Amino acid sequence: MAISTFGLRMAIRLSRPVPKEEKSEVPFSRKQMSGTHGYLFLLMGISMATNLNTSLLTEKVFRCQNFANKCLVAYMFFISVASFVALFLCELDFSTMVMSEWMLVTSHSMHVLVGMFGNGMMARNLFILGYGINGALEAFICFSAATVISKLFLNSTYSLIYTGFPAGSIFLGTTQTILNRVVGTSTISQMRKNLVLCHGSHVVLSTIAYLWVTLLYIKYGHFVKEDDKKDEGEENKTEDEKKSESENKKLSVGQKILQTIESFKYARYYYSRLILVVCAYLLRYFFFPCLIPFVLDIPHHIKLIGSLSLTISEFISKLNTVGVNEAINPSEKDPSQSHDVFLLMRDAYLHFAMLASIGSSSFVLWSSLTGRYHFSKSPIFILCFILAMGISYGYLSTRSINGCKSVLDYYTKQLDENGEPVVEEKVANGPGVSDVATLTINVAVLFISVFSDTTEGLILKYKGSRAYILNNSKGDLSIKAVDALLMQFKS
Repeated sequence: MAISTFGLRMAIRLSRPVPKEEKSEVPFSRKQMSGTHGYLFLLMGISMATNLNTSLLTEKVFRCQNFANKCLVAYMFFISVASFVALFLCELDFSTMVMSEWMLVTSHSMHVLVGMFGNGMMARNLFILGYGINGALEAFICFSAATVISKLFLNSTYSLIYTGFPAGSIFLGTTQTILNRVVGTSTISQMRKNLVLCHGSHVVLSTIAYLWVTLLYIKYGHFVKEDDKKDEGEENKTEDEKKSESENKKLSVGQKILQTIESFKYARYYYSRLILVVCAYLLRYFFFPCLIPFVLDIPHHIKLIGSLSLTISEFISKLNTVGVNEAINPSEKDPSQSHDVFLLMRDAYLHFAMLASIGSSSFVLWSSLTGRYHFSKSPIFILCFILAMGISYGYLSTRSINGCKSVLDYYTKQLDENGEPVVEEKVANGPGVSDVATLTINVAVLFISVFSDTTEGLILKYKGSRAYILNNSKGDLSIKAVDALLMQFKS
C-alpha cells in the first residue's frame, strides 16, 4: 500500500549484477526466475490487499456500527511500526518472507472463524486486530521480498506486488458483489454466509501464495544463503575492501536514522509536490470509502458498488498517468522568477485541481447530511461523483509522487554562488526521495485515518440527533427513526 514507493527503491538499491564467474554455479538466471515465478509476487500482493468493503456486512452480522475507519487506523499504525522495525532494527531474509506469508494465512483464517461464530463488540475488536496484524505482516513481506528479488529476480518484478494490491481489492469487491446477488442479503444468516465466503476466498488465494513461496524457498533458498555468505567476505578481497563493503552494507540504527534525516533536508526543494502528496492521501483516506459512501443514507449495495468503482477508477487513472513526462525544462523559467516561484507556478493547476477535489468532497458530504440539496442523496450522482474522485486521486497522487525526483533533477542543472550544482547527481538519483515520500505518506495516512474516524463518530452522533431525524423524515418516519427518537426522549 503506502510503502510501495520505498519498497521499489529498496529492491533497486539492494540489487547488484551477478558476477560472471557465478553464472556457471547457479542453474538459473534472474530473467528466467522472473518469467517462471515472477507472478508469485502478484499473488502475494493480492493476498495482502486490504478489503474494507466487508465492513458493510460485519456491521449487520455483528450488530454494531460500521468500523472500516477503525480497521484502517489499526492497519496503518501496525504497518508504520513494523516498517520502522524492518527498516532500522532488523535484517530480513527469505525465511522471513515465508513465515510472514504463513502468518498472513493464519490471520485471514481468523477473520473467517470470527465471521462464522462472532457477534457483538468482541467480534468487532478481533476483526480490527486482524487488520492490524495484516498491516504488520505486509511490511515484513514487502521488505523481505525486496531482498529476495535483489538476489533471484529482475528488479522490475517488485512492482508486481503493488499491482496486486488494487487487483486484489477489485477481485474481492467483485466477489462480494456477486455473492450478495447469488446468496442474498435479506437475513443475518445470508450476510454471515457472504462474509465467510468473501474472507474464505482471501484465505484460498493466500494459501496458494504460501505454498508457492514455500516451494520456492525449498528449491532456491540455499542460493540466497550462499550468496549472503559470499557477501560477508571473499578470499580474493583485501581487508580494506572487506571492511569498506561491510560498512556500506550494514549500517547501524543511528546511521540509518541520520541517513533518513539527511534525506529530509532536500525535501525543501520539492515541498510543492510533497504538499500535493499529503493532500492527495487526505482526499483518498479521509473521505473514501469510510465517509463517502459508507456513512451516507443510500442502499448498501450502492455503497459496495461505489467503493468498488473508486478502486477501479483509481487503478485505471494511475496506469494512464504513470507515463506522464515530469521532466522540467529550465528554459521555461522567466529570468525575473526565483526557482521556488517558477516551480510553484508550474504546479498551480495541480494545486487548484486538488483544492477543487477536496472542496467538492466536503460539499457532497455536508450536503448529504444536511439534506440541503436533494441531488447529493441520489445514488446515481454519488456513483458518478465517486468515479470522478477516483480518477482525480489516481492522477494527482501519481503526478505528485513522480514529480518529486524531477524537481531534484532540475536543481542538479542549477548552480549555486560557488558554481557548484545546488543538488548533486547522487542525491537526485539516490533513494532519498522515496524514503521521504514513503515516511511522509505512512505518517500522514495514520493521522488522516484517525481524523476520519473522529469525524465519522461526530457524524453518527449528529445523525442520531432529533434535529437530523426530523429534518430528514419529511413527515414520514420509519420504524428505525421512531426507535431512535424514542431513545432520544428517554435519555
